[in-house]
Amino acid sequence: MYKNVSQDRKTSKKEDIKLALIILAAVLVFIAVLVPIIRFVSLSGRYAEYKEYLNDSFLYAQKHDSLSAVKDGDEIYISPGSAERLHKTIVFKVGMGKLRKDGTVPGSEKYTELSFGDGTKLTVYPVTVKTAYREPREGIMFAYTGKDGYTYIYDSDKISYDDLKA
Repeated sequence: MYKNVSQDRKTSKKEDIKLALIILAAVLVFIAVLVPIIRFVSLSGRYAEYKEYLNDSFLYAQKHDSLSAVKDGDEIYISPGSAERLHKTIVFKVGMGKLRKDGTVPGSEKYTELSFGDGTKLTVYPVTVKTAYREPREGIMFAYTGKDGYTYIYDSDKISYDDLKA
């Protein structure tokens, strides 16, 4: 009787396949949970980097009195006080908005481009923003190009193009 108990039992092929499928399912569930977390962390990091760079650009422009804009073909000097108001509106009121997945900007003739004097620029376009809970509404698209040439593009429906004044 003890011989039967102590002998090594070999598993059948069905049991091996079942175990392999269970392990595979566990790995797939783990990956399905991990991918959105990694994406969120990546987007969050990119946004924090963009916000820091944009903040630095505004501070540079205020300190060196170097903020200018091109709107509808006209170049406009922006005073430090107006620069501060724009800074607060864009960075704090508007916030991140919806990241554009396609990375393209509209071929619109209507746009405003802010040049900060440090090699960076922020281009603002009027766009129609599709929201999850409401009908599409007028908003703006921001395209911030940093010193490294990377452009961070996102939409926001928190403010319209006409409301963004220097």
